[in-house]
Amino acid sequence: MMTSRARNLSRAAGALSRPRGVIENCRGAALVEAAFVLPVFVLMIFGIIATGLLMWTQLSLNYAVAQAARCAAINNTCNTNAQIQQYALNLVSLIPNLTISNFTVVTATPSCGNGNKQVEASYNFAPMVQPLLPWLKPLVPYSSLTLQATACYKTS
Repeated sequence: MMTSRARNLSRAAGALSRPRGVIENCRGAALVEAAFVLPVFVLMIFGIIATGLLMWTQLSLNYAVAQAARCAAINNTCNTNAQIQQYALNLVSLIPNLTISNFTVVTATPSCGNGNKQVEASYNFAPMVQPLLPWLKPLVPYSSLTLQATACYKTS
């Protein structure tokens, strides 16, 4: 048998808890929240991936140009421009649509110094997100970026 004090405590606890109707009406709230948050989250993830790929491509291009300039300056296997270009291309074989014509070899420039070897490369980077999500194209301010790398290596 409940005392009056126990009854008053149970009523007070019931008054502080949520009514049943509020709990039942929140069933679709998570779905609505996910519908608002998920597209923004997916765009953010794709943006991070595209930016990472852009940075990786630029770093790979810089590495290939630096190593090709070094090979041209100190290695006998890189005597001609074609050999230097092929050497640089072999270092960055994972970059799509990169050909020998992207690399130019300059042997004497005032900025590099006479007799020193300078290798330059340029590459048109197109984000891979645009073919996957064509509706995203108006949101991305560029369709392709020209990445450039230059390295100079002292011969003597």
